[in-house]
Amino acid sequence: MKIVAFLAILAITFAIASAHFSISSVSTTATGTETVGLRGGGDIGSGGNTDFCGVGAAANVSTTRFSIGAGATAYVKGTVANSHGNATFTAQAAQGASPTFNAQSDVIYTGTMTYTSGQAFSADVVIPTSISGDATVQIKMATSLPPQTSYYQCVDATVTAAVSTGSSSAAATAAPTAMIAAVVAIVAFVAALL
Repeated sequence: MKIVAFLAILAITFAIASAHFSISSVSTTATGTETVGLRGGGDIGSGGNTDFCGVGAAANVSTTRFSIGAGATAYVKGTVANSHGNATFTAQAAQGASPTFNAQSDVIYTGTMTYTSGQAFSADVVIPTSISGDATVQIKMATSLPPQTSYYQCVDATVTAAVSTGSSSAAATAAPTAMIAAVVAIVAFVAALL
């Protein structure tokens, strides 16, 4: 009976220790493979980190920062080691060199699916336009089967101003300038004929 209890405890311990994920890259393109800004190389606590970014094992800020514009998409890729059923991935972002997250931090991405051990995952995370300067994106994987634990990885970023796609005022300014040039050319042509 003691052996059965010991094996049950060992199995639970192994399941808890192996239920984790890691981030392999974060990029501004869907095909990118950059590792800049990944805390712990994208594998905090050997993927089994249960601390929010900014606390415990997740408090050590990366020596490099991922650069991205506000409102742009960060393409995050990684691997699920063992999800214990359905895994819900969420992302949160906070401004500051090393912000501390909590359960109430605003969620900016959610994705749920059933993962198997060793399966790749990806998350297309849109950076809020309200954030600028140093920031951290926290990726969370919550498992649906016992022990229903949440695991965290962190990406340190520098968020730049949103990229402008142009405006109607620039087009309105260009049109009169072209019209004035055309009128001047016509007047010069007519004057040359006289």
